Amino acid sequence: TEYKADLVSGVQTVTLAKNLCGGKHDVIIFKRMESGHYFTIEKILVNDDAIMYLAPKKPEKRIEVYGDSVSAGEVTEAVENVGQLDPENNNGQWDNAWQSYPMMMSRMLPAEVYDTSQGGISLFDSTGYFEQPNTKGLEFTYNKLRYNPRATTTTWDFSRFVPHVIIIAIGQNDAHPNPDCLRDKDYYDKWTGKYIEIVR
Repeated sequence: TEYKADLVSGVQTVTLAKNLCGGKHDVIIFKRMESGHYFTIEKILVNDDAIMYLAPKKPEKRIEVYGDSVSAGEVTEAVENVGQLDPENNNGQWDNAWQSYPMMMSRMLPAEVYDTSQGGISLFDSTGYFEQPNTKGLEFTYNKLRYNPRATTTTWDFSRFVPHVIIIAIGQNDAHPNPDCLRDKDYYDKWTGKYIEIVR
């Protein structure tokens, strides 16, 4: 059974399960949302007669995903809006990264996936929708572990996770705020050059 816990500021206790029948049970804790929402698990408490097993071995395949809202799992739970515009008053309540295509792919293969996607992001800073009006693009975020301006920015150590496959799924938001850039060859060349630089 999948359910969400609404987090509050400060320390809180979240009950993951209760009144379980005897036997072995799996619990998966995942973060539903993208950048700007951080939490730390301080400890996991179990009953005195319970046994905690080590986590299963990680899959051998490794995939890294850089994308925008689709890759981040935004509005995946707004099933009434399939094939339509996002619902009004969207404030992240329909987001679910666990049901995003990167995470579904990770379970099907199986593969260990790092999904660093962010809704509204584009390639360049000052374009797209992420963190308006001073937008940040993939050129700023791709090498960060934390990149939301409301938290301490930290740099990602690429040696910690070496993927076999990298997926970069951006471009949807790059024409904002200037839709004419799509017809500008100089802009296209600049965009392609930056994209290749990030891939390298």
